[in-house]
Amino acid sequence: SLSLGSLPERLEVSGQYAYVTDSGSADLKIIDLRDPSRPRLVDSVAMANVSELALQGKYLYVLDRFSNDLNVFDVTNPTNVVELTSFGIGGTPISLALSGRYAYVVDSSSDDLKIIDISNPASLTLMGTTSLGASPAKVVVSGRYAYVVDQTSDDLKIIDVASSTRPVRIGSRSVNGSGTV
Repeated sequence: SLSLGSLPERLEVSGQYAYVTDSGSADLKIIDLRDPSRPRLVDSVAMANVSELALQGKYLYVLDRFSNDLNVFDVTNPTNVVELTSFGIGGTPISLALSGRYAYVVDSSSDDLKIIDISNPASLTLMGTTSLGASPAKVVVSGRYAYVVDQTSDDLKIIDVASSTRPVRIGSRSVNGSGTV
């Protein structure tokens, strides 16, 4: 077994490599899995405090809630990960979803949803934003809708993101303490 540091929290796997963060060392670790009986650390990148990871093709998107950035890494060569850009999100980015050419980020300080064009991973562009209220905790995108759960209002918010520049909140539904709608 391979020691990952204290409190490993985030994991993405692609092909023969795993990308892991832990809140103890605050590093992004890249692990070679070609021999599953002997996983091997092949690269490490210092981070502040990662709240979310997402892979799309040869790019790894990493939300850092202390530096308040969306970082993009080229993982074409997992033994030599290259940071392409660091994009300021503001507040405390807490959750990330990728869909097509966009990244959707919720922020627990400004309490909003940001839509970021990632079609050029080396140069990100903020397209649109919409206020969510309270404490958004998680975003998931399916089709033309973004779904956000909120920890303060205990609800599920539904946002139409068909227009990347003008996302519109179209509904919400309270979720009671037992988790049923």
